[in-house]
Amino acid sequence: MYIMWTLVCKPMVIPETRAVTTKWCRVATVSPTDNKSRFVIDMPEEVPEINISREDCEDKPKIKV
Repeated sequence: MYIMWTLVCKPMVIPETRAVTTKWCRVATVSPTDNKSRFVIDMPEEVPEINISREDCEDKPKIKV
């Protein structure tokens, strides 16, 4: 069996730009279940949050909504 990882982030909409960004993310593991369309997401408490500062993202493209 393999381990899948994902980032779980709190999205923030930037006013008047229709862009989405984030400030904080958490690393989570994703495990399959018996139902092929469902997964279990576990966010281990010992893994710290990832801080994504706005300065880090200013010159990178944003996802348009």
